[in-house]
Amino acid sequence: MKRNIFDIVNNIRKPSLEISRIDRLLNQQNGVYVGNELFTDFMDGTPISIIDYIDQYLFKSWCQRGTCINCDDFEISLNISYIPEDDEEVTQDFIIIYCEYAANMIYLIKQKILSKDTLTNVVSATEKNIEKFLDWYNYELKYFPKEEKVLVVPKNAYSTSVAENIENESLSYSIIEYNHHLLQGDIEKKKAILLALGSDLEPHRKEIKTINKNLEDSIFFMLNNLDLRHNNRKKGDKNYNEKVAKMKKSNLEKWYDELYQLILAAYILIDNKARMVEINNLKTEITT
Repeated sequence: MKRNIFDIVNNIRKPSLEISRIDRLLNQQNGVYVGNELFTDFMDGTPISIIDYIDQYLFKSWCQRGTCINCDDFEISLNISYIPEDDEEVTQDFIIIYCEYAANMIYLIKQKILSKDTLTNVVSATEKNIEKFLDWYNYELKYFPKEEKVLVVPKNAYSTSVAENIENESLSYSIIEYNHHLLQGDIEKKKAILLALGSDLEPHRKEIKTINKNLEDSIFFMLNNLDLRHNNRKKGDKNYNEKVAKMKKSNLEKWYDELYQLILAAYILIDNKARMVEINNLKTEITT
């Protein structure tokens, strides 16, 4: 049975814990300070949660509410009013729908908060938690201001597709992890992932060459000459290359990122080769 990227990540991370953290932040009683008509100073305001504020002042005028009358009603309609305690119960649909709901609440309050009222750092913390949580799965938020709407979308559809087709679960996770913002600048971690992917592709080298010779040549040239498989930057080593040794780390990382994209392309081509065989069989079947 084919796994999706949510199955892969959920075996390593704890999604139920992260969702409960976001939910607690949304309902924390100091997300907003409501000022009165005479005193608008922050300290003179009344603390209230993000959800309670939206219910009282913003929800009914939100154009995406459908016919729901408050946030509880909306959660029930979306089937996210109960947060599972067991990670195995946290499905792909639940994660996407819950995060879209939470992101829309944050966007709504940031855009439409009344001038007399003040947001606290709880709002920005909630937004960051949503973004970091989605980042695990290679997803991000896309904003549509005219529609007053936020959607959860794949950050890199190719990497997700490749990760879901690789049987090695650790390698699947590494493909997604490569895109994580925390790996920005982490040459050694990126290097380890590229080496693992290169080793996994090695048995398919001839197959890749048959499909796209230039792609095969570029991938394995970079693996062998950019301080990945060999010590191209260590003076005195037989594989030492002065130009690679003098390359700035930021430039080397840029080429590592390019290699990552080439490797994804190779996996996609291999997968499409099998798919094309099935399509050609279909053509024969329905035209003869």
